[in-house]
Order: sequence, then C-alpha cells, then structure tokens
Amino acid sequence: MMVSGSGAVVLPAGVINPSVPIRNIKMKFAVLIGLIQVGEVSNRDIVETVLNLLVGGEFDLEMNFIIQDAESIACMVELLEHCDVTCQAEIWSMFTAICGRAFATYRPAPRWGSSSSAAEQMSAVDDMIAGVL
Repeated sequence: MMVSGSGAVVLPAGVINPSVPIRNIKMKFAVLIGLIQVGEVSNRDIVETVLNLLVGGEFDLEMNFIIQDAESIACMVELLEHCDVTCQAEIWSMFTAICGRAFATYRPAPRWGSSSSAAEQMSAVDDMIAGVL
C-alpha cells in the first residue's frame, strides 16, 4: 500500500478497496467468478448471490423478482461457465422461474434485452440441466 502526494491511499493494481462499494454489475459478477475460481463460495451462496444481483436486492420469487439490469443476464451466462453442473441447474431453474413469474404478472422485461443470449446459452446446456428446464 502506498500513499499519494495528496494523502490518498493507492492500492496495488488488481486490489479492491473493501471500504468502497462495488456499483458496476460486471465487477460484482467478476468478483463472484473470482471467488468461485478459488473455491471460496458454496453452490448455495453462488445461487443466492446471482439471484440477488439479478434483481438488484434481496431476491424473493413473490415480492422481488424483476430483473433490474439487462446486462446482469449476460453476466450470469458468463458466470455459469465457471460453475459445476449442479449449480448451473439451480441457477437456470430459478432464472426460468423468474421469467415465468414476470410473464405471469405482465412485467415481461422487454428491457431485459439480452435475454436472447440466455436463451441461446440454454440450448447448449448439459442434459441434467435440460431436464430441469
């Protein structure tokens, strides 16, 4: 750790300051991917975190299930490449439940935009995951 001439703390490249909140959705998913890669997070925590990131708060299939940022869907699809098949199945299952719930309540996320990338990814999933979907 270094201190600049103005007295600000300068962290080494690649180090995130834990006192500064992460606001960018891509960065949030990147941090989660990093934790997955080093084995520091359980499948349950991955699923819960992904769902919370998708809805921009605490996920609840009855009360808080609207995806807030289309970019988060693309980030989710990228993250799935780093998860084991069981975790992928859980995430896809909940994602399809979110989509079904949104359509059932007339909030079909046309603003989701990149849901087509999710649909494309769904066509190439493992057989176990396809059975869930």
